[in-house]
Amino acid sequence: MEIYDGSGEPFIETEADQAFIDLFARLHFENESRYEHQAKELLRERVLLVPIDNSILKYWLEEEGAAYSISHDEGLTFSNSLGLTPLHWRRGVRIRRLVEQFAHSEARATLEY
Repeated sequence: MEIYDGSGEPFIETEADQAFIDLFARLHFENESRYEHQAKELLRERVLLVPIDNSILKYWLEEEGAAYSISHDEGLTFSNSLGLTPLHWRRGVRIRRLVEQFAHSEARATLEY
């Protein structure tokens, strides 16, 4: 797949970029129902911990949106916030954005370790 930057020249994806995109798409497709459940839980509880392989992803709500961080030591320490997803005022849009954030963060955690 070619992506173009503002100059009209194609941006060449690396193999790592393509691996991330493929994994993100697969996780989104395979886990959409689970992600929707997680999104509803996060919106209700405001904090959510999700174990993934040998890591734990922590999601929380801030005034600006939903943030996440990762722990690779069974939750003893977490990284600084790795991403912030702005949330829309409409519940359906908030859930869709959180579903994408869950797929993105799980793909990132999976490929890092």
